[in-house]
Amino acid sequence: DLFQLPVDGNTNNMLWQLNGGNAGYMLGQFNGSVFTPSTPELFANAGSGFYASQTFTSMAPGDNRKVRIGWAQISTPGMPFNQMMYFPTSLSLQTTSNGVRLCSTPIAEITNDTVNVYSWTNLTLNTGSNPLSGIRGTLFDVKAQFSIGTAQSLAFTFQGLTVTYNASAQQISCNGDVQSLPPINGLVQLEIVVDLDSIEIFGNNGQLYMPLPAGNSSGDSLISLTCTGGSATFNSLTVNQLKSIWPGN
Repeated sequence: DLFQLPVDGNTNNMLWQLNGGNAGYMLGQFNGSVFTPSTPELFANAGSGFYASQTFTSMAPGDNRKVRIGWAQISTPGMPFNQMMYFPTSLSLQTTSNGVRLCSTPIAEITNDTVNVYSWTNLTLNTGSNPLSGIRGTLFDVKAQFSIGTAQSLAFTFQGLTVTYNASAQQISCNGDVQSLPPINGLVQLEIVVDLDSIEIFGNNGQLYMPLPAGNSSGDSLISLTCTGGSATFNSLTVNQLKSIWPGN
């Protein structure tokens, strides 16, 4: 794919983006025949199994989003299909501490059909507490903005698979994959999209995109949010329990 995106939403500052099948990309300029890169090859996600993504070219009139979908090279045992697609994401170029980078966030349509919505504001999470106690399911879109406070770590658990934020290392980990996610102005922003065979982690408004297989999950449908070593403060926490697209589920 080769297309333009505005930097920080400024349509007077446009950059061209050249995408490769391996999720690598370069930013630069294109004069109609020659692409001139201004960056080395960068990578648009920090997960695994993401390959051969393509952007949609037939958006509805007036919808100026650049939306991408990637092939999820994930085993799907027991399903009437081979492998799957990750959820579509909306692309933007944002200025970060490392320069202009491609950012990915879930499209808003993910929450078009929800079963339940649970939400909190100004929530203090203490060691030993679990505000998500009793919530059961396998399909979720979770949004959180928090200050790690005195906690050493905090952990979301879905189907026995844990997403852990390590305070001292400023890293997030899941299923053996570890990535840097430092707070911005003291806050960490997370969005986690959970399906039966995949989990997609978005950090700091898409500066981190971490799509992963959920192959090590236990199938336990209880979810949890816990912390260790102290307390963390959530400015906001929303758990959208999603409806399955499969009839009867």
